[in-house]
Amino acid sequence: SELAKLTHAVNQQTSAVTTAMTAMLKQLQSNPPPDQVKAVEEICVTCGGAHPYYQCLAAGGNYRLYLSK
Repeated sequence: SELAKLTHAVNQQTSAVTTAMTAMLKQLQSNPPPDQVKAVEEICVTCGGAHPYYQCLAAGGNYRLYLSK
């Protein structure tokens, strides 16, 4: 009957999805998570100050002022 065919097709698809998800879960479990990322502090590469390079007075100040003109 149509219902039996439909049920069989759904069961096959469910089985295929379950198999794929099980394989993905095993792969995720076998790979350790990456190390935690540490916070990044902005340090000027020009003078070593506690500001980003584009705000360094030794390098000519804030470049954003020049971009806005």
